Amino acid sequence: MAIAKVGTSLYLASTGGSGFTSTPVDTVLLAPSAIVVAVVDSVGTVTTLTDASSNAYGAPAATSSLAGASQVKAWVLTNPILSTAQQWVVDNGLSAAPAFGVLFLTGTASASAVDQSTGATSTTSLTVQPGSITPGVANEILVTVVGSNQSLAASTEVDAPFVLDGKLPVSGSNWALGLGYEIQAPGPTARNPTWTLGGVGNNAAVVLSVKAATAAGTAQGNTLLLLGVGR
Repeated sequence: MAIAKVGTSLYLASTGGSGFTSTPVDTVLLAPSAIVVAVVDSVGTVTTLTDASSNAYGAPAATSSLAGASQVKAWVLTNPILSTAQQWVVDNGLSAAPAFGVLFLTGTASASAVDQSTGATSTTSLTVQPGSITPGVANEILVTVVGSNQSLAASTEVDAPFVLDGKLPVSGSNWALGLGYEIQAPGPTARNPTWTLGGVGNNAAVVLSVKAATAAGTAQGNTLLLLGVGR
């Protein structure tokens, strides 16, 4: 089954520098098989992520942090409990300046979905790369997230074949956040996405891959079934 993005992604930023509750999303209507949640906030902050359906997020699937600056965290929630008014709570204390993004997916594996992940930082360049990963199997989706104290330029695009899904500019109340993805068909192909920022600053990025759901049967299994019927 092919992975696809479903619905409109959600991007929100703190207005006062502290945590917040998101606007509601009807995830029952979207019916995602997986939800990717990204948070950029101040390094060293203990980020607590919860939602209205009491989904358990556990440890992030990918992280990257820069001393004295920002940290990027990305969670992948599979088989989510859905709600007609799903809301996320980002609780990370005062002055953490969080930015938040949510990507909804269908066609993902139901168990052990996260395959590969890595992250890296940059302080001396207009660009940052999270590092290279090679998906373990075909048809995975790769998701990359960047966090920065620099504005994301109006022309900022994570390099092809990644698609820029959304971005939030830096402000006095939040770090900048950008999120992009590539659905490999079929792959697997190694990738190290490049993000271009609005200036040289404190930048952190991650990339992770998520497996696609497998077919219910295999060619071999179908052949055995036909042989059994013919006897």
